[in-house]
Amino acid sequence: MAKLTGSTDERSVEAITIPRLSRQTSSPLAVEGILRLSRDDFEGPGRGETPTYAIEMLVGDDNIVTKFRIRSQQLLKTLQSVMGTSIVPDLSQSMLIARPFKALMSFNHQLKDKRAELEQELEDHKLHDSNAYLEGTIKPTEPSIPVELNKLITKRYLDILLQALTVDLAEDYEAYSSMRFGSGELVTFAHLWYLFQPGDTIIEGKGQSAQAYRVLRAHEKINKGSQNMTDSLPDTTSMFSINCLYIGYNGKTFGPVTKSFTIRHFHGKWSVASLPVIPIQYLKEDHMQERLVSRGSKFSSFSAPRHETYAGLTIDELPTEVGI
Repeated sequence: MAKLTGSTDERSVEAITIPRLSRQTSSPLAVEGILRLSRDDFEGPGRGETPTYAIEMLVGDDNIVTKFRIRSQQLLKTLQSVMGTSIVPDLSQSMLIARPFKALMSFNHQLKDKRAELEQELEDHKLHDSNAYLEGTIKPTEPSIPVELNKLITKRYLDILLQALTVDLAEDYEAYSSMRFGSGELVTFAHLWYLFQPGDTIIEGKGQSAQAYRVLRAHEKINKGSQNMTDSLPDTTSMFSINCLYIGYNGKTFGPVTKSFTIRHFHGKWSVASLPVIPIQYLKEDHMQERLVSRGSKFSSFSAPRHETYAGLTIDELPTEVGI
């Protein structure tokens, strides 16, 4: 009997013939839950007739998970429905997710909602007793999986994936959660992406000179320098780039202006407050956000032609004296 294994118990299904798979191929039915692999096993050739696992994890020498490979087509289909085809384009190929696990972190709440939805559907169909339902359901010659069983297996794999997120990736998950709520005071270079995501509002400067920006893109860049004659390796520098947008004025017209910020690679942990820009949730100044919103609203009201009165100094040119 092949086993559908997971975090809390074991559920058995009748054995299914599994074709020989390459490292890139997904499986119509992955009969095992999750497998921890060393680098050689993870990156080597397929394991032939060894049972295919729904999820494979690459675990380094320091016992830190660095990559996930998703093989289960049921799970891939669910991830595609939640994350979109731009992230999961091909259900016939396994999905590789590497640190800092952007897709899993960004969509973890949606994945939890999907799991709750499947759980409710199974409960409505009286399928919460999975042991009784799975027993003897699948035949080796069946070309497809019953809809209810498909939901049950998908929900089970989601349980395993989400537990891996909070247990095997506990440090990354805690860092992501704290930074998104503005409570994490220190950040590593690998976790900068948790601070700056597309759509976020970030702040440069303090007080009256503070400027707000909308993040368009945040990504790591590798700059390769010229070959150093005294070194066998090229000079390689990693940087984190944040591309932003704000509305500016050039003296004649208002319009969108792009600006980029760069954070050079650093070791250890830095204070978030020491970065050139910080997410708006990290603002410490009282009423700063309200002041920025008020300033933006005032700007918006003046962006279209309108009549106003003004009392104050002007910058008219002074008359020029002409000597005779």
